[in-house]
This record gives sequence, structure tokens and C-alpha cells, in this order.
Amino acid sequence: MPDVSSLLSWSPVALVGAVGRVLALGERFLATTDEAERLTVLVAHIGPGSSLAELIATLASARPSGIAVLGNADSTYAAALALHDGTLVGATGTRPLESLAEFTLEFQRRASGSAIEGSAELDPTRTFVTETALEALRRCEGAGASFALVQGGLHWLDDRLADGNAPSLDHLLLEHARRSDELPRIVAKIGATDRVIVPLAVPGERAARPTQARLLADESESGWDFFDDPDPAAEAEWRDARRVFELCDGMSTIDDVVERSMLGRFRTLSAMLALVERSHIAFMAHFAGCDEPAASDSDQLLESLDDVG
Repeated sequence: MPDVSSLLSWSPVALVGAVGRVLALGERFLATTDEAERLTVLVAHIGPGSSLAELIATLASARPSGIAVLGNADSTYAAALALHDGTLVGATGTRPLESLAEFTLEFQRRASGSAIEGSAELDPTRTFVTETALEALRRCEGAGASFALVQGGLHWLDDRLADGNAPSLDHLLLEHARRSDELPRIVAKIGATDRVIVPLAVPGERAARPTQARLLADESESGWDFFDDPDPAAEAEWRDARRVFELCDGMSTIDDVVERSMLGRFRTLSAMLALVERSHIAFMAHFAGCDEPAASDSDQLLESLDDVG
């Protein structure tokens, strides 16, 4: 019968140290254990036609506690998720800013100079854990991905969320399904992401009705219909938009702002779509060595300026 270390060799994690009592993901130490031989390990390989999300949904019904590790097919990406009674209390990756403490410090540093009231109210701890888990699901959702669940006497080494602030696995899976459906529509509306964002008008505390008669890449209706009586989720989405607006300096591209926002690609692009539909920003083509925008982009910018007076 294979031991724990042999089983974990089929996954991105390993037991390291002189006596094999530290669970590690690459160079990142995840947890310690007093009795490695008492750990329970489930390792799975996702085959063609199978779904990592479906496997996690099956496990979620048991409200597991432990550490789940997801890896993509070519072993270039992996993330670890700390679980407690079916909720997500921690997460970590292998790259810079992929731990809760590092991310929170940098998030707060970038928000410290915010000029828009309320834009600094975003919760960086829940943001990091949720977005890390959703990014892991997105990048590992395909044939060849790996999954490991380690349970037993583990002591998570990184910071963790309070139990009352931790999202459930059920919420995570529903959000993953929603984003999988909506992201292609948002990307189609945004268009090329190498364009520069031009700020036009500072967004207020509440979202206004869309002003753009012509949307970016299609004629679909806006998905942000929350201006009459916004619920807490809608208000949180508008805070995303206000934070994203502050990063639009007339020189940064869409890709630049996605990287700098620390909100994840889906939330940042959704925020941009809401802003551009309400004429708070406009997108301009970016040409290396050329300061003049294309004529069509100039027309769009003039229309946007007319909309905001």
C-alpha cells in the first residue's frame, strides 16, 4: 500500500523536511503536521470529459476540512486552498503577492491614496481568498488537471479568514459557473485590451443609468441594472468600478489596469464595462510611437464627452 508521500507525488504538493512533517507547494510552506502517517489523502487526475468543478461539488456536500491543492495540466500553475467545514478560510499560490498577508499589505498600500470616498472599503482578505480560488478553478478546469485533498492533523501556516467571513464551497462553485457564462460576453463588449483608457468623469457614489447608445462590441443590454434600488452585492460591484476608475490615468491600457487593480480579471473588466457604458471612461487605440488616436476612437471620445456635457 503506498504511503502518503507516494500518493502526493502525483500532485503539486509534497511532504518535506527531515521527518516529512511540512506540507509544501513548491517553495511555499502550507502547513505542518505532527503525524504524517495519520493524514488522509485523496489525489485525482481530471480526464477528458470530466470537470474539476464537478469533483469539488461532490466533495462539498461532505463539508470537508483540510487543504485542497489544484494544479493545471502542464504543471505551470498551482494553488492551495484551506478548508474548514466546507468554507474557504485561506489560500496561497507560489508567486509574489499570492499569500494573504502579502496581498493584503499591497492592496491597502495601493488604496491608501484613494481620492474617492468608499473605494477603500473593499475587503482585501476575502477578495484575495475568493479570487485566488476562482482563478485556480478557471485555470485548472480541463483535462490533465490534478487535485489533492489532504486531511488530518494539519496546522495552516498562512493567515486565514474568520469563519464568519469565509465563503462556502457552494458559493465558490456558483460564482465560477456565473463567471464562466458571463466573461465571454464581457470580453466581447470590451474588445481589444491593448487600448488606453481615458478618464472622462468621476463616478458618483451610486451608479447612474447607462448613457452609451452604442455599446462597445455588440448591442446587448447592460448587465448592471441596479441603479434604482441597489442591493449590497450591487453596491459592492460599484465600489469595484470606483476603484478601477482611479487607475485610469489616460496612459494605462486595459491590461495594465487589470493587473494593477488586484480585483481579478472578471471583476476589473466588469467594472470597466459599467464605467464605459456610463461615459466615465473611453477606450482609445494605442500605437507604439504615435500619440494620435485613430479617427474612429476620436469620434467615440467626442460622443462620450457630449454625453457627459
